[in-house]
Amino acid sequence: MINRDEVLRYLGIREPEQADPQTLAEVEALSSELEAKLVGRWIYNPFPVEKKTAEGIWLQGLSEPLLGKDIAKLLAPCDTVYLMACTLGPQAERLITLKSHLSPTAGLIADACASALTEAWCDKCEAEIRSRAGDLTFRYSPGYGDLSLTIQKAILEALVAHKRIGVSLSDSYLLTPRKSVVAILGVLPKVLGEETTPSAKPHRCGLESCDLCPLKETCTRRR
Repeated sequence: MINRDEVLRYLGIREPEQADPQTLAEVEALSSELEAKLVGRWIYNPFPVEKKTAEGIWLQGLSEPLLGKDIAKLLAPCDTVYLMACTLGPQAERLITLKSHLSPTAGLIADACASALTEAWCDKCEAEIRSRAGDLTFRYSPGYGDLSLTIQKAILEALVAHKRIGVSLSDSYLLTPRKSVVAILGVLPKVLGEETTPSAKPHRCGLESCDLCPLKETCTRRR
């Protein structure tokens, strides 16, 4: 489930061939251990779009607007937006701390593995949403582009995330437990989605080409 290449990227190793055998072995061992011991939890809800401008998007049921030109461009064709939260829970932090006490290197690799595992569970959540809603924009999180981290508070409140999966926000806008993610996905209209059936999507965002994306200049997932 954990993408080992993704773990290496979190460790600053861009190509697997650049990693030494010991690092690869530790990544494999810790990935397998985390996959066996940690289970992600997620929640999501759809929110109708109430208002769109070039500066942001207003959703019914969300106490604050999603402000930012990037998110406004991304969600411009959407009439419904899904908000989601996913977490590995406090067990992940305990396991990372334990590994750190055994070895700083093991702790670092365990942290990277947990980050990759969180993303893998987010992918599962996204797939479930897609099965219900159809084609979606790519997963966009607060802190990306010009969307402020402060919007996480309103999103968590709208999802009742603390009660449902135990995710909350610190005064410095860090998610707790640490291996947690808040994300936004827009539902693409059928007219835009007809040419991007699941079997024809090379990109996670559902678009055939980066040239079609308003975030093509800043996307870290661009191929």
